Amino acid sequence: MKVITKEDYPMYYAQIQYELGNVYSAMYDIKAEKEYIKKAIELYDKALEVFTKEEYPPTHEAVMEERVAAEKKIAKSQLIYVFAVTKQQKSVTLWTTDYPEFWGRRRNVIDFLY
Repeated sequence: MKVITKEDYPMYYAQIQYELGNVYSAMYDIKAEKEYIKKAIELYDKALEVFTKEEYPPTHEAVMEERVAAEKKIAKSQLIYVFAVTKQQKSVTLWTTDYPEFWGRRRNVIDFLY
């Protein structure tokens, strides 16, 4: 088996990093594990070390598009989380003021979210 290094085969190395980034991004789409999307961004960054804007403008643009899409996935997941926590906090206010006997159940959910 041949080892592809950045120093010996920069184009192949960068293309492999880019494709692996796509794989991790797709894995995130299937199962939203934050580690997958972080790894995808890391791999896109490695590809961009070779596919510079000056030397490979079209390829650089393609990798940047995928990297931005990955960043948007993180932002979307964080926004959904903030929305869920905010909604949960509003619900807690209702339960604690109107139905104090259910506070314990809601408190467990909040503890889980944080």
